[in-house]
Amino acid sequence: MRERKLIGYCFTDTLGKMKKEDIEALDGVNIAFGLIKNGEAYWKEKTGKQDIARMRQMNPDIKVMLSIGGWEADGFSQAAETKEGRELFAASAVKLAEEYGFDGIDIDWEYPCSDKAGIRAIPEDKENFTLLLQELRDHLNRMEGYRTLSIAAGALKSYVENTHMKEVSELLDYVQLMTYDLYGGWDVVSGHHAGLYAPESGGVCSHEAVEFFAEAGVPYEKMVMGAAFYSRGWIGVKEAKAGSPVSGSGDIYSYSEICHLLETGKKKFEKLWDDKAKAAYLYNGSDFVSYEDERALEYKAEYVQDKNMYGMMYWEYGLDKTFTLTRFLRKCLDKK
Repeated sequence: MRERKLIGYCFTDTLGKMKKEDIEALDGVNIAFGLIKNGEAYWKEKTGKQDIARMRQMNPDIKVMLSIGGWEADGFSQAAETKEGRELFAASAVKLAEEYGFDGIDIDWEYPCSDKAGIRAIPEDKENFTLLLQELRDHLNRMEGYRTLSIAAGALKSYVENTHMKEVSELLDYVQLMTYDLYGGWDVVSGHHAGLYAPESGGVCSHEAVEFFAEAGVPYEKMVMGAAFYSRGWIGVKEAKAGSPVSGSGDIYSYSEICHLLETGKKKFEKLWDDKAKAAYLYNGSDFVSYEDERALEYKAEYVQDKNMYGMMYWEYGLDKTFTLTRFLRKCLDKK
């Protein structure tokens, strides 16, 4: 039994392309995404059953979850608003679990009480979020064999303020902190979008998010640290450091694209390291690119061990076409 769990988000269409060695390294796969239509959960797939069977053949112990939601995924607020709506949603999610043999359901409501993603939001979401998860937990408990229930949570103080995390965490097996997108093109200064600690200029960071959730009543042993297999960046950055003014948003690169840029010398990036933040970044005199390399991920894994956290998860499998990071994280988490 592995002491620290490793969970990977994977798009539906990428499931069949997962490498055997990566499937063996993972404890869980969150399939992205199921959605909500007319109050019911559904999953649009073509080869889902055979892809899941393939994963289980390669790793009989792997937990396969359907993640419902995602950025701009509407329907949660409406479904959670009434008892009847919560029952309909929970029943439809259980129906999917039965049909495909999912080991559980992961809820990715981005975010309760917030309409930033263009979804419906009302103040009552704060209470209704707990009620929706309670209904789902009750329905899952009626299934034969235990089923996992988890959430993906925004790593922001506002998320904690808009939910009852102590009560929520008691219903869940674990809480996955999206400790990435902490900075992005919406900011007027550069930053480490998944940095473990704050840089010299200050600001939000993964450690701060962990403490927000701990203070809200979530046990460390139920927390999952998030890792990013992609970058955030800015243009018109005059200084090679976090906290520098920017003129605009830069390109988003996958981890494998970053490796290619460094190997080929395109865009003339220099790879840099912020030792205070424990964060990697690129700079070429104008463009600032924040991302996570193996060194940054190793620090996060050590942090997870030190805090006795549940484990780590990442977004998203298909963004690493070097097929190295999953097995690297497994190795880091298994260190004694």
